[in-house]
Amino acid sequence: SPHWPEGLHGSISHDTGLAVAALCQGGAAFGIDLASAAPLDRALWNEIATPQELDQGTTGFDRGEIARLVFSAKEAAYKAQFPASGAVLGFDAMRIEVGQGGLVARLMREAGPYAAGTAFRGGWARIGDRLVVLMQAPAPAAAAQPGFASGNTASPGRARMVRRAGVS
Repeated sequence: SPHWPEGLHGSISHDTGLAVAALCQGGAAFGIDLASAAPLDRALWNEIATPQELDQGTTGFDRGEIARLVFSAKEAAYKAQFPASGAVLGFDAMRIEVGQGGLVARLMREAGPYAAGTAFRGGWARIGDRLVVLMQAPAPAAAAQPGFASGNTASPGRARMVRRAGVS
């Protein structure tokens, strides 16, 4: 993983012929993932997602599109948690909730300063034939900051999606 200068958080991702990078000063870490928006190969579904994650049909996606979004959200959330935890997590270590307001990745086990159940929040956008997902880690020290409740992701320097949109 890249080593960012002190006080900066960043994330990079690439797909065939395209790379993205995002950087922010202060605040909580975040992760970005760039992938094809095409449905994920069915042979991979059981490796990356639970049946409950794939059955989030209220989003208007088919299961292959949900599988792709879940995969990408887990990749981005992994990148968000790693700087503080150093934990190497498998796909079963997180559960993804897809909603109209964005994405939530919940840890299923402890990872460094993050307790089981910790929520990483984010969003996605479809840009042409690509899917871009951004997930933000809650700041491990957020509870110690005046005016911030434990688990609150609205910390100073917050990384934000410029546009939140569903994949159609």
